[in-house]
Amino acid sequence: MLQLVNFFANDCQRLFELMYLLPMCLGGPLLVIASTIYCINYIGPWALVGSLVMLLYYPYQVRTTTTHYYYYYYYYYYYYYYN
Repeated sequence: MLQLVNFFANDCQRLFELMYLLPMCLGGPLLVIASTIYCINYIGPWALVGSLVMLLYYPYQVRTTTTHYYYYYYYYYYYYYYN
């Protein structure tokens, strides 16, 4: 019985996250495009450079955080299991 309740709780949590994040996933790219066009009209072509730097920073940020996590996990595993 408790396992069934756990499944329902897990499914409800996933539905909540879907309803919370779906509008941001659908509207986020449109907002970025609209704000970039507005900034280009307001500031000029340098706004496109700033938007590209901001968008290209995200893959770098993901790469550095996952690499750091990998090395931390490797150190933890090696230190506690081989010493």
